[in-house]
Amino acid sequence: MKLYFREGAGEPRVRPSLQRQIWRGLGWATLLVFLFLGGVFVVGFYYSREKLANYLSSNLQEFESGISDLRLLNTPEAEKKFSDLKENLNNPLDDFSFKFLPLLKTSGKAYLSFQTLTTQALALVQEITLLRDNFFKFIFAGKGGELLAELKKIQGVLDDLLNESARLTSSIVELKNLAPIDLGFYLPLHSQALELQSFLNFLISWLDSPVNRYLALFLQNPSEVRPSGGFIGSFAELTLKEGIVKDVQVYDINDVDRELELKIVPPKPIQAIASRWKAADANWFFDFHNSALKVLEFMEASKFYTRNSVVFDGAVGISARVVSDILSIIGPITLKNGKLIDANNFLTEIQKQIELGRDANLSYPKGILQELTPKVVSGLVNLTLEQKQKIFSLVEEWLREKDLMFYFKNPEFQKFFESYNLAGRLYKLPRNFIGDYLALVNANLGGGKTDIFIKQNLLFQSQLDEEGTVSNHLSLVREHLGNLAKDSWYKVPNQNYLRIFTPKEVRLQNTSGALEKKIQPPLNYEKNGYLPDPLVVKIESTAKEFLNHPSLTAFEESEKNVFGMWSRVEIKKSSKIVVDYTRTLPSSFKDGDAYQFIFEKQPGSSSSYKFELSAPVGFKWQENNLPVFEYDTADPPGRRPTDY
Repeated sequence: MKLYFREGAGEPRVRPSLQRQIWRGLGWATLLVFLFLGGVFVVGFYYSREKLANYLSSNLQEFESGISDLRLLNTPEAEKKFSDLKENLNNPLDDFSFKFLPLLKTSGKAYLSFQTLTTQALALVQEITLLRDNFFKFIFAGKGGELLAELKKIQGVLDDLLNESARLTSSIVELKNLAPIDLGFYLPLHSQALELQSFLNFLISWLDSPVNRYLALFLQNPSEVRPSGGFIGSFAELTLKEGIVKDVQVYDINDVDRELELKIVPPKPIQAIASRWKAADANWFFDFHNSALKVLEFMEASKFYTRNSVVFDGAVGISARVVSDILSIIGPITLKNGKLIDANNFLTEIQKQIELGRDANLSYPKGILQELTPKVVSGLVNLTLEQKQKIFSLVEEWLREKDLMFYFKNPEFQKFFESYNLAGRLYKLPRNFIGDYLALVNANLGGGKTDIFIKQNLLFQSQLDEEGTVSNHLSLVREHLGNLAKDSWYKVPNQNYLRIFTPKEVRLQNTSGALEKKIQPPLNYEKNGYLPDPLVVKIESTAKEFLNHPSLTAFEESEKNVFGMWSRVEIKKSSKIVVDYTRTLPSSFKDGDAYQFIFEKQPGSSSSYKFELSAPVGFKWQENNLPVFEYDTADPPGRRPTDY
């Protein structure tokens, strides 16, 4: 080596060798490469993280919307949303950073699980759609084997979906690191799949049985309105075996009651028209569960069924609107006597044929329904694809409007229908409920078939004050338009027993317009060996009279306070009932508080409604930025919940 001194240097320096210079250069280059790669990884991390977050944010809403549509049984919309979502979920996980960075690698697995869950949700919707489109052929055209095979296929898809949902649960927290999402976004689908799985497990075993299964279809006539819909003048008996409907027979409810020997004390209002409680008057309760249970109890006690040991598994409440809507799709039906039955004249023409048959002393005046039923079934079996789509759109409406309600004795069945609000159960008010509840329930007792010619208008005004007091004014006008009808059974006076359901612990302030009517028992029930009904006794034991308002009685039913009263409306006349009452909420109001008003519609009813809710002084409703919120409708759904 050569040593040298540099002028001006304070001390001697040793010049490194060429080899050492090369190594030093390589070191700097390596450091720069690592810095570059680190930068790439950092940039890649944030880019990939942002990319995945954007995918999540843009697609979760569509996922949740698809679940909502599926819960509403809107399978075409749900299928479209899950299909579009699957199309949109292009895989962003091919980025280099996802393969090496632990956080993104774990999040990527969760994202892949979300993709798989979406694919399985789409498969579930497609199978349900297939079942829906072939439902009538499966059960009415002897294809029980195909029905059971399809149900088992859905069962398999559900198993896969629930397994994937469990996998997503184990990694869902990692997605939170990528986007501010609700970690429970998939839980409604998981919960829904569990409910459906439990339901299917029992349904398959129930259908795939060598013994006969029996269902009662209550044909509720809104011309003679009753609490759970209408008078059950007729019913259809469905016999199922091994997945198919073996037989459909239509009977007059009197066929059952003529052979019923039970001696049960009827509810007091029914004692105005009948001394003994029978199946015809047993749909007395607003809650369809209680009505169906009681009707089936009477039917099964009648010799009409005991002689063959027939026991029903459940019942379906069907309004006249359902049959009219079906006729609007399958087209009119011509009867043997040449009469054309279509969507517009179904209710009135059937009633006319029955009344004429009675006048002519026919042995079976309701034979017209026995002739019509198989033709309606045939029309359902032979629906076109377009007609099927229309039918199932209407089914959603029927379910919302309580034109179709289900009751099953098996708890698993019943739980499933209740979870979808398809069982006609009353809304259960939570403890410390901040809000209000209202239901108007009519019962035609001795008023002919006049209800389809009764025009009913409700005005409900509610004033809230800051301290939490709710003051309600209810005005109900009923006008008898039977003069527009041709037939005599629509022209008699309408006699109605009205029940107004409210929250508990309300205080009556004033009432007017109701008819003061005292019902005296038509006979000595105890002396004649009649038995009381436990539910009726429970309700009537809570009855409270008002000295200043003798036309009104208060009692408790279905965990609600009920005001009961009578009205009578002559043809071309009207009546007006007014009820004022108050309620104190659990707490006073403050800015930002939510207030919920629940209106529950009586099945089969037709009215015009106007609601006016006035906020406390100084407050406004968030929905319209005004102190008064108004809602007018002539056709509310079966239950109208509104949050303010």
